[in-house]
Amino acid sequence: NRNGTKIISGSKDHTVRKWDIVNNVCEKVFTGKAPVVTLALSKDDKYLAVSFGDRILNLVQFSTMTPLYTLPVGSLIKTVTFDPNDSEVFYAGDYHNDVKIFATEQLQIKRNLMGHNDLVTCLYKASKSESLFSGGADHRILLWSMKTRTLKLILTGHHDT
Repeated sequence: NRNGTKIISGSKDHTVRKWDIVNNVCEKVFTGKAPVVTLALSKDDKYLAVSFGDRILNLVQFSTMTPLYTLPVGSLIKTVTFDPNDSEVFYAGDYHNDVKIFATEQLQIKRNLMGHNDLVTCLYKASKSESLFSGGADHRILLWSMKTRTLKLILTGHHDT
């Protein structure tokens, strides 16, 4: 979290744990029905996005670890990241080769960005840029404009990523 006193962990035991690393204790536990695949905390510590192996995406209130919204998604979400400039928006990369843009309000999909030829493995949204970067098992890095929601650039050259 922002002040460096809390961390979040997700596990194959279907739990997400909020740890107080100053006092070395687990403060809260959120339990799903499948192993945790990925998770991300918003920059303002308001939201936690959690993807479980049963293709369920959860938006959790970080302070209480209370689920706000649960959304069955058609494909396993491999990676999530929040927009560093807007905690009401986050991005998810899935096994159907797409990058999804979500609004935290009622966990709505705002847009689906298609361009990868294999699963999306990582995402990065720079705080001083309107660009979103996605990396995939197709050995490509895609640069997206979040202003126009379009693909701006494709970088190739990786092998066996």
